[in-house]
Amino acid sequence: MTRGAIGVLVYNLDEPGGMERQAALLARVFAALGREVVIVTSFQEKRRRLRERKDGVAIYRVPFPRVGDYRTWQELFETVAAWVFRLHSVSVVYAI
Repeated sequence: MTRGAIGVLVYNLDEPGGMERQAALLARVFAALGREVVIVTSFQEKRRRLRERKDGVAIYRVPFPRVGDYRTWQELFETVAAWVFRLHSVSVVYAI
């Protein structure tokens, strides 16, 4: 049986909060164990790349607009996450 990738959905991986650190740690541990791990997160700083690989983990960032309807952005964020997870054949998602 082929194991699918592990998806992590976290709203702002780049913030120093406890949930964000936990998500990053879990992703690194699974990657170190040889699993493919994909994180979908948001970002507010223009200095961050939309897509990168760090510590063996693929990270996709969805820009968070400072103005506009939050609900519309949340729906877009979740749609992008679903697309990315499908692209990487994610079989399980850890979401915070």
